Amino acid sequence: MMRVYEKALIIDEPWVSKILEGEKVWELRSTRTNFNGPLVLIRKTSGTVIGIATLVGCLLLPQSRADLALHEPLHKIPPAEQDRAAGIGRGYPLSLAQCQTFASAGALRPSMGTADLGEA
Repeated sequence: MMRVYEKALIIDEPWVSKILEGEKVWELRSTRTNFNGPLVLIRKTSGTVIGIATLVGCLLLPQSRADLALHEPLHKIPPAEQDRAAGIGRGYPLSLAQCQTFASAGALRPSMGTADLGEA
């Protein structure tokens, strides 16, 4: 039986690859979500579903440059880009776990009924 995922995150490169490689555990967003559970990861440029993850929590991060610098090991935004990230209000880290790449990711596309949690 095929598993159906109701939620998705649309994420640009290089961030989606860093998540799937285990280098990045936070995806910063400008809006909060109460959803916890499994979701698919979609590469923004291609619209292709390339993996799955479990959203284990949505936190509140003060949106200062100092806070971004302190949490760089979790979100992986380089210092040169942190001023821009702080300026666009990415104050809600989505904490991701159990990330896996699909073996045949190129063949998967999201359905029209898939709800997403926003674009990066």
